[in-house]
Amino acid sequence: MPGLSVKEFERELAREQISKWVNFFLEEDGVFFCKDGGIGFCFELVPLLGVKEKLEENLESLYNLLPEGASLQISLWAFPFIEDYLRVFAADKVRAQSGLEKEIVENYTEFLKKKRFEEISRNFQATVKDYRVFLSVKIGGKEKKFDVFKFLFSKPKNEILEIQTKVQKVKELKNKFAGGLKAAGFDFKELKGKDLVSFFFKVFSPSDDEPPSAQDEDLSELVVSNSTTVKVEDDYIVLNDLYGRNLSAKTYPEEWSLAQSFEFIGKEISGMSSFPVPYVIYLNAVKLPSKEKRNVLKRASLILNQHLPEALFPQLAEKKRDLVWAVSEVNKGKELWHVNFGVFVFAKDLEDLNTAIQRFKTYYRSMGFFLQEDKYINLPVFLSILPFGYDYEFAKFLKRGRVVFTDSVVVLSPIFADWK
Repeated sequence: MPGLSVKEFERELAREQISKWVNFFLEEDGVFFCKDGGIGFCFELVPLLGVKEKLEENLESLYNLLPEGASLQISLWAFPFIEDYLRVFAADKVRAQSGLEKEIVENYTEFLKKKRFEEISRNFQATVKDYRVFLSVKIGGKEKKFDVFKFLFSKPKNEILEIQTKVQKVKELKNKFAGGLKAAGFDFKELKGKDLVSFFFKVFSPSDDEPPSAQDEDLSELVVSNSTTVKVEDDYIVLNDLYGRNLSAKTYPEEWSLAQSFEFIGKEISGMSSFPVPYVIYLNAVKLPSKEKRNVLKRASLILNQHLPEALFPQLAEKKRDLVWAVSEVNKGKELWHVNFGVFVFAKDLEDLNTAIQRFKTYYRSMGFFLQEDKYINLPVFLSILPFGYDYEFAKFLKRGRVVFTDSVVVLSPIFADWK
C-alpha cells in the first residue's frame, strides 16, 4: 500500500478484537466482575430428564430472590464437544485389552467423533452432542464501567469499600441460589473463571487446542483464541468455520407448562424433529425495576381507559380483560420480568444453516412459538447470550421480548435435555 503512513497502514490491518465484547474479565471466590460494572455468579446445571416434584414452585421462589434490575440468563448449549468423554471412555475400555477388543473400541470412538457433524443414521437423525446448561446472575451493570487495567492492578481506594459491600451481597445471594437449586433437585457446580474459559474457548477456538490456564489475566482475553475469526454478514455470522443465525421468539404459546419445555430440544431419541446441528437455546430475563413496572402499569391504564364498542373491537376487549387480571396480580405483589427467548443456530455452511433454520421454525411453530430470523444484530445477540452478557439496557436496544410474571420465566427455562 504505497503512500500510506504507519498509522494508516495499522488501521488498514487492524481487526476488531472480539474479546473486548466478552463481558466478564475477573473471578474471585466464585464472584465474577464484568466490564460494564456488573457483578455476578454462574452455575452449571446438569440438564434434567423430567419434571421433579415441586420443581416449578421451587424455581419460582428461587427467581424471586433476585433484586430488581438483576439479570438472569439460562442457556442450553448443544455442541459437539465430546473429546474429553471419548478419551476417558477409550482409556477405560482398552485397559488390559488388546487385539480385536482394542480395535472395536477405537473404531467406535472414531464413529462417535464422525457423528458429531452428521446424522447418526437415516432413521436416527440426530448428531452426537454434549448438552451443557449455564445459569448466570448479574447484579448492576452499565451504571459504572470498570477500567479493566485499573481494576486488576490499582483499584481506586475510594471504590474498594463500595465494591466489597456489593461482593458480600452477591456472595450471600449466590449461597441462597445454591441452596435453592439443591432444593429443586438439581445437580450443579459453582463455576470459577477457569471453568468458563475451558468451555467457551472451545466455542471461539477454530481448533482443538487446549484452553489457556486462567491465572490473573483478563478472562475475556483467554476465552478467545488468537486465531479466532468472525465474519459479519447482514443475516448471519461466520465464527471460524461455523455459520450462525439467531431466531428470536416473536410470539409465544397462550399456554405453556414446564413439562413441555422438555420439547425445546426436539425429539432426538425417536429421531423425529431432531436438530443435527450445534445450537444454543437461551432465556434472558431481567427483573423489572420499580420505575419500569410503573411504566408498564401506565401503558396498561391507557388501554383500559379506551372506551370502544367490544363488538367492533373484539381483540381490544380481550386484551383489556387480560390486563385487568394482570394489573390485579401486580397489585397483589407479583413480580414482573422482561424476557427474551430464542435459539441461536450454527451449521457448517450456509445451505445447511438455512435448512436447519427452517426446521427449527417449523418445529417451534407446532408448539405455538413464532421464531423470527434476525438481521444485522446476530453478532451482538450471540455475545449477549454468553454468561453476564445481558441486561435491561441491552434488552431495550434489541427491542425483543415481552413482559411476564415469574411463573412464565420458570416454564420458559431451557433446563431439560436427553442424553449426552
